[in-house]
Amino acid sequence: MNGFLLRFVLLASSAAGSLAWPNAELNSREYKAMLQASLFASPSEEQRVDTVMAVLEELQKDLTVVAAAANAVDTQGEFELKEDTPRLVRYFDTPGSCLLRHNGLTMRLRRPLDEWSNDPWEAMLKARSGDRYHSTVRMPYVEGCNTDVSQDYKNKFEEDLGHFDWTGSVYSFSQKCYFGMKDLPKHSRGNLKTVSTVWENTKDLFQKDLGFDDTVMATPLALVSNTTITEVAYEDFWVYLDDDDYGDDEAIAQAKVTLWYKTQDGIRADSGDHEMIDYTGVGDPIVAELSFRIKSEHEEWSDDTIVNMHNFWEQLGKSLSKKWLDAESMSKTSWIYQYDHDFCHPKDSDGDESS
Repeated sequence: MNGFLLRFVLLASSAAGSLAWPNAELNSREYKAMLQASLFASPSEEQRVDTVMAVLEELQKDLTVVAAAANAVDTQGEFELKEDTPRLVRYFDTPGSCLLRHNGLTMRLRRPLDEWSNDPWEAMLKARSGDRYHSTVRMPYVEGCNTDVSQDYKNKFEEDLGHFDWTGSVYSFSQKCYFGMKDLPKHSRGNLKTVSTVWENTKDLFQKDLGFDDTVMATPLALVSNTTITEVAYEDFWVYLDDDDYGDDEAIAQAKVTLWYKTQDGIRADSGDHEMIDYTGVGDPIVAELSFRIKSEHEEWSDDTIVNMHNFWEQLGKSLSKKWLDAESMSKTSWIYQYDHDFCHPKDSDGDESS
């Protein structure tokens, strides 16, 4: 084979190989760290709102100092209650086996806790992996919805950078679908076949790739750890990272603080109005997370944005570790799965864990 023909064959093979991959461009990168949840503890239910807002104000001041030290261009805004929170959060999986989680999948349902709202439930299926291309391959299986509710069915491909570990990124593709209230029983989501009905492309993932037969597909789903969470989030504080792209979404890191409260039916509230949250009978937060997200439709972040965000995150880890951060705290999803250790472990006939 002459040199020209050899080069042609190699180029053709390379092009064919690249066409086999779906679009793997990230929509966002999210930097996450767990805060000390005890910092948000309140001496009384009546003082809870004031306590949380005072803590957030102090955190915002410290973040502003860190941003300046890391050569960020500017900071703007202040932490305010996120418009669609408080919201009810529930995770579902197969009890005794956790087939979704053990195969890199997460199923979560949530809905704003506004007693006047008729908003549908937002149901999300997420494929997660430390291998970016493994998550990429699963994108077509998770993408798309088969429900009767008319909504904007959003999906995203995201990189999570957890707790200052530059070697520990997780890549996830998630698809949100929506259900009417009457379509969702409180503690049951059907079975794995139900999942493949809503996210209909998962049928091939379950049966062909994972080898689930009809018996496995009939495995029922249950509320993970039999636990419902009320999520309250605060945002509207931004760090500007690149002077040349000032104001562009790609050059802004949006901060968010997320608090989880363990509840049975959620906190009574008017979503988006802090004064209308009724904390009666609700304890202190069990999980607190700080995150910063930078977005881009086609990974068009500038060098300054990436470098300044990297420096800001490293400086944040060093400066705030003792006062704010909890290196031992689990992520939100890990917490809900670990709350009832037995949920993912099979039982024998005597009720003991089988080996």
